[in-house]
This record gives sequence, C-alpha cells and structure tokens, in this order.
Amino acid sequence: MNRKNKFRTWFGLLFVWFLFPATSVQGQIAKCQDADGKWHYGNFASEECAQSDVTHMDGSGNVLGRESRPLTDEELAEAKETAERDSALQAKLDLELAERARIADIYDTEEDIARARDNKLQTVEQQLATVDSLLVLRRNRLDQVSESLASARPEATGLIDRLTIEKDSLTSQILEYEAAIAEAELRKIEIESNYKRELMIYRDFN
Repeated sequence: MNRKNKFRTWFGLLFVWFLFPATSVQGQIAKCQDADGKWHYGNFASEECAQSDVTHMDGSGNVLGRESRPLTDEELAEAKETAERDSALQAKLDLELAERARIADIYDTEEDIARARDNKLQTVEQQLATVDSLLVLRRNRLDQVSESLASARPEATGLIDRLTIEKDSLTSQILEYEAAIAEAELRKIEIESNYKRELMIYRDFN
C-alpha cells in the first residue's frame, strides 16, 4: 500500500470515529453546564453531568428532554427531614381540628363543660369516700389483730396461725386501698386538666 492510500485509510477511520457518538444506538448527546458555567457535550460529559442539570439532544442538536441533577446525600436527608416534619405537623393539625369538632358537637355553652367536669369529679369523690371508709375499717381491724397476736400465749398455735393469716390479708388489702386512693387523686387532677383544655379549645373555636 503506497503512502497516498495509507493516508486515505487513516483519514477514513478518523472520520468514522468522530461520527460514531452521534450515530450510536442511543442517538443522543448529553449536554450539561458545570458550576463554573463550562459546557460539556457527548458521552465523555457523563461524569461532568453527574451532578449537573442535563439536556438530552439528538445528533442534529434538537432537544429531546431535560432532567435535573440528582440530589446529594445531604439534600436527600434534608428533604426527608422536611417531609417528616411537615407530615407530623399536618397530623397534629388534623387532630386539633377533629378535637375542636368533637367539643363543638358535645357542648353548647361553657357551663356545659363545667357541669360535665363537676359530674366526673363527683363520681371520683364518691369512689374515694367508699375506699377511704373501707381503709379505715381494715386499719382498725389490723390494730385489733396485731394486739391479739401480741397477747396470745405461745402454746395457742392454732390461734396464732389464724391471726397471722388474717394480718397478712389485712395488710395486703390496706396496700390495695391506698394505691386505689392515690390513683383516684391522680384521676381528679387529670379530669381538671382535660376539662381546662377543652374549655380553652371551646373558647378558641367560638
């Protein structure tokens, strides 16, 4: 092959190589602009376009479509946090609106709220009075049993056993009654707090 033919062969290969990106199977050219404003084209721009907005073009330069750059890990985390915060805020708002609607359906006046509160408090007070009365009886009986045990003769084993069993039972009941009273006192505080909140919501709603 002479020198002229070699030159023609080399030029032909070079021409095909430059055309190949524009006539590939995809038939698209990537175009992007980096942070410094520099434009990048073709398949070799893929790395440069990885964090840039991308314009897809055909071999003639016609725009086929555009896509925004992918979000960074920091941006994804921030977007997730924002979405979770917005979701929690919306859920809270929905609950408040539902609570307002419920209160508006139940009460016509502030006096209705006060009456409902007082009725519940009265019920708890009645329960407290009953338990307190039983507690006094059990404590008195425990004092009697304790005195009987202290004065019982050692040989009266049967009597001692019966009194010991009763003493243990009375002690257990007293602890249960004391716990019930403490729970009822907390319930009174809870009732006061709940109805105070409902009154505030009612006033805001009206």
